[in-house]
Amino acid sequence: MSLRTRLVAAAVILLVAVMTAGVTIVRIVPRSQRAEIDRELIRSLPFAVGFARPDDVGPPPFEQPFEEVYVARLVSDGTRVPIVVAPSGANQATPAIPSVMTTFGTPPRIETVPSTGKGPRWRAMLLGAPGSDRVLVALSLQRADTTSRQVRLTVLAAGLGILLVLGLAGWWVLRLGLNPIAEITEAADAITAGDRTRRVVGRRRTEAGHLARAFNVMLDEHQADEDRRRRFVADASHELRTPVAAVRGFADLYRNGGLDDPEMLGEAMRRIGDESKRMAGLVDDLVLLARLDEGRALETQPVDLSRILRDAAFDTSATHPNRRVTSEVADGLVVLGDDARLRQVLANVVHNALTHGGANASLVVRGWRQGELCVVEVSDDGAGMEPEQAARAFDRFYRSDRARARHANGAGLGLSIARAITEAHHGRVTLESATGRGTTVRLVLPAA
Repeated sequence: MSLRTRLVAAAVILLVAVMTAGVTIVRIVPRSQRAEIDRELIRSLPFAVGFARPDDVGPPPFEQPFEEVYVARLVSDGTRVPIVVAPSGANQATPAIPSVMTTFGTPPRIETVPSTGKGPRWRAMLLGAPGSDRVLVALSLQRADTTSRQVRLTVLAAGLGILLVLGLAGWWVLRLGLNPIAEITEAADAITAGDRTRRVVGRRRTEAGHLARAFNVMLDEHQADEDRRRRFVADASHELRTPVAAVRGFADLYRNGGLDDPEMLGEAMRRIGDESKRMAGLVDDLVLLARLDEGRALETQPVDLSRILRDAAFDTSATHPNRRVTSEVADGLVVLGDDARLRQVLANVVHNALTHGGANASLVVRGWRQGELCVVEVSDDGAGMEPEQAARAFDRFYRSDRARARHANGAGLGLSIARAITEAHHGRVTLESATGRGTTVRLVLPAA
């Protein structure tokens, strides 16, 4: 059963319950008032009979107000002699005579009778014996009928109000609650069927609207992940295609007798070794990224970040003696992490600066303590990057050159691996660059 059907069923059940309660109240209130009037009428009998029978000494004391009771003597010839007229007034209508007479000493028979003219209804009782004078005793139902009408009107108004509230609540729930959920369900079905562009338009400032926006964000992120995954697979295939083709080409050339010359054979084996090494490095990088994406824990131990920074600067000076490399590292920079992976981060960042900064660019490696954080900066004063290039610098397989040529730029995974390892150490990495003003890569790691 759908949520909308359940809501309608609940509304119907509530409406039936309200109607049943209203009908019960409308029926019980008049009955209760009539029963109370009958009890008052029975209590007033000694008082009324005492007035209506002249042979008695007089009516017994009774607390019933005179304006509540109508008493009349009915002579045998049919004449009505009013004794007590209630309510008082000369033009007040009088009750009609009941059809059944109650004999003295028997259980009373009380009937509801109209007025002889225009007037209220009465609860009346006729006392006596056939052929003798009789006594008519009655109580007006005017107040009871007025109260019953008020109760009916109140119950009707309350029922209409509840019906209106239920209608408005149902409309609100359907319009702002169930309809957006139904749209989300339809969108999910459409997406499952293959329509990846389907989105939900939600109303603002409502829970359903928040759900719709969250659903759209989830779809957008899922689509972005799908795009990144496809791009990643395509780029990985693209990177592996060249070395695989080279190895296959040399193997086919050897099989077809094209490498009979020992010198050519040696050169071919050297090229196969280089391409195999390149494939192995690329596969290792891909495996590392996959493990980091899965959230696999790294080794955690105190690591002297100051020593890693000074080693990186020293190694760069040794391998690039024509570059000016400066080290500005404070002592006592200790973090919890994996020493080998942190060295890999610094190596990748420094290699990126050497590759993209230009042949004459100088390099500065800085490190300092900032509160509970250790901050590392690797800066160069080289050519810098365009804003579009800087924004995509951490994308996997991204190269700043449009042709994506495979030369000193590598596979385009250096900064991606650096960011993944840094985030695995609960840190963050950013890049600032401007054309002609160099590039700065900043790493922030929690201090031990």
